[in-house]
Amino acid sequence: MWHFACHGDFDTQAPNNSPLILQDRYFLRPNDLVGRAQTRLRTDRPLVFLNACRVGQGGLALTGLGGWAATLVGHCRVGALIAPLWSVHDGAARHFAEAFYTACQQPGMTLGEAVRQARVATRDAFPDDTTWLAYSLYAHPNARLVIGRE
Repeated sequence: MWHFACHGDFDTQAPNNSPLILQDRYFLRPNDLVGRAQTRLRTDRPLVFLNACRVGQGGLALTGLGGWAATLVGHCRVGALIAPLWSVHDGAARHFAEAFYTACQQPGMTLGEAVRQARVATRDAFPDDTTWLAYSLYAHPNARLVIGRE
């Protein structure tokens, strides 16, 4: 599992290479995931949770995905990707992540149902905030997160 809780921004000049903004203003972009990193992701097939504003967006295309989704799901073939399409507020974003991971610990819980439960919990906790709607799941909805050995 890879979880990023950081800043993100949609780069209008390079929409399919929009950065995650990490500590010390280090930028991680989709195009950085090549070679050994890409091979490792293909082998491990982790769930990747990008809890950063607007990193679920990609450039306009007639077919296919763009941005982080195209790189992580299409090229790196991760098991699942969760990322928001628009700006999210810190408190609500943290609540969504905690509710998602809590739901995933329930026996037989699918990723699709865990996202749904996290949305409901976040909406109930932050009724005036649209963060609960921002997250997209790129995975088979019946996929399950396996933590350790089952």
